[in-house]
Amino acid sequence: MRGFFVLLFVVLGVQSMAEPLFYSSVTSNDIDYITKSDPSAYGCKTCIGTDLKEMPDGQGGPLMRDGTHVFELHFKDGVEMQVWVSAAVGSERAAAKQVAKIQQPLGKLPTMMRREIGHVVIHQGDRGAFAENQDHFFVLHTNNIAKRISTHDLEETVFHEAMHASVQIKLLKSSKWRSAVRKDKGHVTEYFQTDAQEDFAETGLMIYTYLRDPDRLPSNVRSAMERTIPNRIAFWRSRFPETGKEFFSVASYGEC
Repeated sequence: MRGFFVLLFVVLGVQSMAEPLFYSSVTSNDIDYITKSDPSAYGCKTCIGTDLKEMPDGQGGPLMRDGTHVFELHFKDGVEMQVWVSAAVGSERAAAKQVAKIQQPLGKLPTMMRREIGHVVIHQGDRGAFAENQDHFFVLHTNNIAKRISTHDLEETVFHEAMHASVQIKLLKSSKWRSAVRKDKGHVTEYFQTDAQEDFAETGLMIYTYLRDPDRLPSNVRSAMERTIPNRIAFWRSRFPETGKEFFSVASYGEC
């Protein structure tokens, strides 16, 4: 009889775990979490020149790259951030065009995330985006940027990688985050289950939209989130701005 109750407990526990709705938050659905018309804190940029920079890209080649184009972005909330563009992209003008593709998406990040990012790297090529959480930067590739623009996923990609590069190192191992994950009932997408870091970034994007623009999420997605990850929602509720417009209260920023 004791074995029966143990088996029943295990079965009920498995049944209580939610089934994922789709594979990933960004590329396996048509949800436009952050739109092209959303307000951005981006102000202006300057080209500082070229320099020797550490440029990891996963495509081979030296880590240190000379002739890297260095741009400094100024945002309306007082945040400044550099973008390093590989010399392989071409001229300063060509590099500036690549920076122009990500400057508005960067301005749509919450201030508390953007101020933790040291820089962004842009390489020529088609590798997927990735981030370095300890050194607070993430890496994009020109062809992949173009693809993500064509599918309306660039803002979401920037947000996802920015989650890794900004606040992840402070919050992922915090007792409050671990407690929230432990108390929740599973994952909303399959990609959440790959590792704790992806759970952090993927959940962050969806919860940011849930708090800021809930109508952008289909009702079944909102309901699934409320059933499955209520504690992770509560964790972010006090950390994410719900309007996403807090930077407009700042009247000035670094002039270019």
